[in-house]
Amino acid sequence: MRSPITTAEAKRNFVSPYSRWHRKDALPGELNGTLACQRLREPLFVPAMLPGFKMQREDKVFAIGSCFARGVELALIDQKMDVLSKLLSLIRSLQ
Repeated sequence: MRSPITTAEAKRNFVSPYSRWHRKDALPGELNGTLACQRLREPLFVPAMLPGFKMQREDKVFAIGSCFARGVELALIDQKMDVLSKLLSLIRSLQ
């Protein structure tokens, strides 16, 4: 189990240009802005993120949660990932 992130990791995540909702000097109507309040006004909102890790095909994944987790599970299975929770999902669906 991964331990909580360090202060340095949290600060590194916070410097992402996409990690802010609003700024005092921001123009909300400015298109192509990095702030969420600007991006929400565009015709198509595209969430932006800078992932802190990359998954490899040989990684093992166990999905926990609701229907969203099941959707992630199916997408990973489609990508030929080793999804350890797929058997549990199958068993639950047969009950």
